[in-house]
This record gives sequence, C-alpha cells and structure tokens, in this order.
Amino acid sequence: MRITITFILTLLISLKSFSNPPEIIKLTDTLSSIPGVIDVEIGKLDIEEIEEDHFGLLPFAEYPLGAISRTQGGKDKELVIYMDFKITPDAKGLRALEFISWWVKDEARAGSPMQIRSVALPPIIGQFGNTLKFTIDYFYIDPNQDIKKLISTIGEIADDLELMIELYKDVIFKD
Repeated sequence: MRITITFILTLLISLKSFSNPPEIIKLTDTLSSIPGVIDVEIGKLDIEEIEEDHFGLLPFAEYPLGAISRTQGGKDKELVIYMDFKITPDAKGLRALEFISWWVKDEARAGSPMQIRSVALPPIIGQFGNTLKFTIDYFYIDPNQDIKKLISTIGEIADDLELMIELYKDVIFKD
C-alpha cells in the first residue's frame, strides 16, 4: 500500500508540472468568456513537414489544409496555434461566432497570420448535427523555435481578444 500512495503522489506532482502556462489559460478563459462559446481547446500543430500527399490521411483531416495547400505544404519551422471552440445552438452562439469572425478578419487585415474555419465530421446518422466546431488558426514561424516567444505570442493574442471584448462588451453581453 505504501508504494501505491507514493506512486500516486509522484504522479500527481508530475501532472501538475505539465499544467498550461498562464498565457494559454488566459486565452482559453478569454475565449470562453464570450457568451455562447463552449468547449474551448487551445493547442499547437507542427506543420513544418506536412506535404500535400498527406492531406488525404485521417490524422490530418482537421488541419488547415486549404491554407497549407497554398504553400504546397508547411513552411520551415512553422506551427499552427489553434483555438477550437463550439457555440451554443441559439442566438448567443451565432452572435459569438459573428464577433469572433469579425475579430479574426480584423486581425488578418492588420497583418496577423490568422484565419477562422469550420470543422465537422461526415453526415452519418447518430453524429450529424452534433460535430460542428470552429477553429481559429494562427500560423507561427520562429527560426529559433523559442518556446518562450511562442508562449508570449499566445499571451498577446489573449490580450488582444480581451481588449476587443472589453471595447465591445455592450454588444457582446447584450441579451
């Protein structure tokens, strides 16, 4: 029994050390704060070695293939920071999607390498109507592959979204 307790304590301490940095938590919380947004997940995809002949393979089905195909595959040292989310099936969800779509478009117009896209599974009975989600892709290239710079970029995205939510809170939080 003593080994089991020690093992469990070690495991719990290990898991705590793998917790997300504050910048990722802030981006998750900020996106989740928009009424109508649910199931937010932040992550990264290494797309540097993806080639066009990979597009048909199942593991790549949810990658931003349209954007990657424009460059005939991932660029050198390129990552995608993705922000997956779903919306509630009501007016709040649609308003949330409209606000987020505007924000991403505005960021892209200002030079941010961002896009928003929808993702769904095939229309199979039992899952159709329940798999739609949205993804914000931020294309990130750092020749030095500095994780601190990557985390800092995520923090900047969170700060910008938080500012836009604050500026437009009277519209976003209107019932």
